[in-house]
Amino acid sequence: MQTAPAVSTPLGASWVYRSIALLITIILIAACALFTLASGSFSAKNGLLCALTTAASAWLLHDAFRPVRGALHFAAGQWVLAQGDIEYAGTIAPRIDLQSYVLVYFVAFETNHKQPDGTSTRPQSIWLHLERKHMRNMPDWLALRRAIFARTSTQTAASASVGTHGH
Repeated sequence: MQTAPAVSTPLGASWVYRSIALLITIILIAACALFTLASGSFSAKNGLLCALTTAASAWLLHDAFRPVRGALHFAAGQWVLAQGDIEYAGTIAPRIDLQSYVLVYFVAFETNHKQPDGTSTRPQSIWLHLERKHMRNMPDWLALRRAIFARTSTQTAASASVGTHGH
C-alpha cells in the first residue's frame, strides 16, 4: 500500500462548531424564556434556571469563538499536533466526514509535557475541526484527507488481520 504524502494544516475556527454552539445557545435561551412565561411569574427557580442557562451559553460561545492556534502535521507515518512551542506526537481517529469538513479526535502518546519553566501540560486529547477553507489549495486538502483515511484503513486492516489469525 502506498503511504500518504507529508502534509500540514493550520488549525482554524470551525464554522460547523460555531453554528452548533449558536443553535444550542438559542435553544437554551428560548427554553428559559418559555419556562418563565409558562410558570406565570418569575421565581427563584426561574432565576436559577436562567442563570445556569446564561453561564452554559457563555461558556459554549466563549469556547466556540476563541482563537484556535496551532497546526496538525503528518509526515513519515506519524501525526504531530503543534501548539505554540510544544509538539505532541499521537494518533487521530476520524469521526465525521463531510468532504469539505472532517472532525477528528487526536490522542497524544505522552500524557505530560514539560515546559522550559518546569511546569507541565496535561495530555492533548482533543477534537480537531479540519476544514477545506483552511488549506492553501485543493491538492493539499486531498493530501490531508488521504493521510487521514489511509492511516485509518491500514490500522483497521491490521486489527482485522490480528483478530483472524487465532481462529
